[in-house]
Amino acid sequence: MGHHNDLLLDGNDDVEMLSLKPFLDHQFKIKDLGTVHYFLGLEISKVDQGFLINQQKYIKELLSEFSCSEVRPALTPLDPHVKLSVDSGEALPDPTVYRRLIGKLNFL
Repeated sequence: MGHHNDLLLDGNDDVEMLSLKPFLDHQFKIKDLGTVHYFLGLEISKVDQGFLINQQKYIKELLSEFSCSEVRPALTPLDPHVKLSVDSGEALPDPTVYRRLIGKLNFL
């Protein structure tokens, strides 16, 4: 049985970074996968000022999975002064779909 942890290393001292990799490899047997583009569900791009991180791919997959790819965005989808009650509206036909969506939205 093996165990692994994901780790990103970055620094502004190239000499220090070059010495850190062999040290970590000796201690933990690491595998250098090169420049990062995708990590733990995050899309990562290196820019002069640092990194840009986004989840555009994950969001597009969510929109597609829940048939919302063509839904138009709204600044406020519901009047903020509306008072909701348990007795109003229709019950969801399958509450597990809603729970699955909420669970996935937690990763944004």
